[in-house]
Amino acid sequence: MADAPGRAVVPPILYLPVREAGKEPPVVEIRKQPSGELTLLAFTALDRLLDACGYEQPWIFVQTAVLGEFKARQPFEKISFDPVISDQLKRGGRLI
Repeated sequence: MADAPGRAVVPPILYLPVREAGKEPPVVEIRKQPSGELTLLAFTALDRLLDACGYEQPWIFVQTAVLGEFKARQPFEKISFDPVISDQLKRGGRLI
């Protein structure tokens, strides 16, 4: 199989930090970037989410195919995969 330069590989399942565990529908973390873009935080593995957000961070896992449903409820312009999150944006083992 040949490599596809510049083509991103997105896993079939993503882990998303949420604001409140158990809330339906879940409120996923979307952050406004300095550029003004609304960005969905998404992680390709649970350990990456916990390392970045904190071990008390509520989360859900979703199939990548249903991200459009989240976008319809909570608009965002781009997705940030496995972002590094500043300690200033965390408190008590979770995002603030």
